[in-house]
Amino acid sequence: MTPQAGVGTGLGGLAAAGAGGSAIAYAAGAFNGNEPTYLSQALKAVSEQNKEYIGRNVNKKIESLLSEKTGTTPKYLDSLKGAWDRMVDDANPLLGKPGGNTSDLFQETKLESKKGEISTYTSKWCEHTAKKTLIEIPKAAGDGKNIWDAFNEACFWKKATVSG
Repeated sequence: MTPQAGVGTGLGGLAAAGAGGSAIAYAAGAFNGNEPTYLSQALKAVSEQNKEYIGRNVNKKIESLLSEKTGTTPKYLDSLKGAWDRMVDDANPLLGKPGGNTSDLFQETKLESKKGEISTYTSKWCEHTAKKTLIEIPKAAGDGKNIWDAFNEACFWKKATVSG
């Protein structure tokens, strides 16, 4: 193989790797035509915060984070509980938000039996909200800012670190 062919092959591999990242973003709903979405805006905002989008609930990520009892501070459970009342099931009542008082729902004695429902709703809400158009990140208090903050608190969490 000539050096030029080797370089070309290497660049092709880089292009393929870059395309894979874009494909994942498209699949997750980061792009809504040419308009920015909640997901695309949030991905830009958290790019340097060592956070990742967990809204797709791959490998039951949300449910496992709800089960964490020790270690990380703050806990995802606390973040989700704080966002819960702002996670409004606006236009899609089929998302199936578990009912009841937030404090009761997230009470340790009830959480074990409810975490499947909680994680399913959270994932559906994140995916639904991720695809919504968001031209500009809301800065003023109000419904728009409440949804933006809830999206970031419920749908993003610290990237897992690999120790080796």
